[in-house]
Amino acid sequence: MPERNRIDRLGGKRNHKHTGHIQRGITRAFIAAGGRDLTTPELLSWTHAQALHRGASTWERNYLKGDVRRAAKRMCEQVGRSTGPGRPVLWRLRKPVP
Repeated sequence: MPERNRIDRLGGKRNHKHTGHIQRGITRAFIAAGGRDLTTPELLSWTHAQALHRGASTWERNYLKGDVRRAAKRMCEQVGRSTGPGRPVLWRLRKPVP
């Protein structure tokens, strides 16, 4: 039985590498942002909203930020640093959002 090309919920073709929940959250954050650059904490609020809502500890928050940074390095390019508190990294999506 030949394998059909299936379309995922975000309009992209599925391949052997499945998109994880962090990568889907990053893509959704950029769709909602309308093309502007996003910081790591903004991406974190889209990828781990439930953990942040329940009151994640500082250790857990830092651990989750590392996961978001690792996924963002694969999908985005680092544009610069923000001028906000802690100077978080600014990210821009490499591929245009559908």
